[in-house]
Amino acid sequence: MTETKPIVTLIQDVVSSINIVGLPVINYQAGNSMQIIKSLLEKDNSSNFKDTKFPLIALATPVRMQRTEGGFYGRVKIPLITIAAISDLNTDVIDRYAIGGTFLTTLYPVYFEFLKQLSYNELVTNEDDGTFKHILEEDPGVQNIPETADFVDCINIRDLEFNFTQKINC
Repeated sequence: MTETKPIVTLIQDVVSSINIVGLPVINYQAGNSMQIIKSLLEKDNSSNFKDTKFPLIALATPVRMQRTEGGFYGRVKIPLITIAAISDLNTDVIDRYAIGGTFLTTLYPVYFEFLKQLSYNELVTNEDDGTFKHILEEDPGVQNIPETADFVDCINIRDLEFNFTQKINC
């Protein structure tokens, strides 16, 4: 029997793997921008979950998969994954890139761990975390979430590609 898994769920599994390696607990959201913003606003309105919004990994949908032959389920191309952390607007942009700043303490560790955990997933057939074709964008200190008061520093992973295989249970 062949088992399939949605890409949104695969990325959720990867984020769950990050959450057990000692980095800050990541809030995972998937959907179009309005759905993600709605979820963040719901957390804003909750006294129990307000402080769990960030760090955030947000998967923008839809995702595409080019189905292939030869044992692969397909070639996945994810248009955008955003890794975000609250920005310290009291510091210069350069300071946010320095030791102790948001990029080195949160964003880049989460980025590298995300790629590592993605490479470890049994349904992803890339050899290691250095083989994922993508564009990396640094986006310091902007109000990426206009409906909220959150100012964030971000790393955007654009056009992430990897091979996705089927799991066959005998």
